[in-house]
Amino acid sequence: MQIDLNDDQVALLVDILHRTHGDVEHTRGEAEELIAKPGYATVNLLQLECRLEELIKTIKDQSGHAWVHNDDTQRMEPRYKPSLSDIPAGGL
Repeated sequence: MQIDLNDDQVALLVDILHRTHGDVEHTRGEAEELIAKPGYATVNLLQLECRLEELIKTIKDQSGHAWVHNDDTQRMEPRYKPSLSDIPAGGL
């Protein structure tokens, strides 16, 4: 399956996934502190956290951008990753 998204849609998707991952990670940590024995809920949260990490990594790797968290806008944003051919012969 292939899905075509424009740059703004990919940026929104990465931002939503990043926020959701943070929420799941926090909720799992809270649940582990409150529940003496890990069970169905904490295992599912851990599995979801791992799946989100994998999906975020895949999208970041395939996007061709370096992704950073912009503290001013509180969003994940792409930064252009220059290739070696973009660097002048004399260096930067």
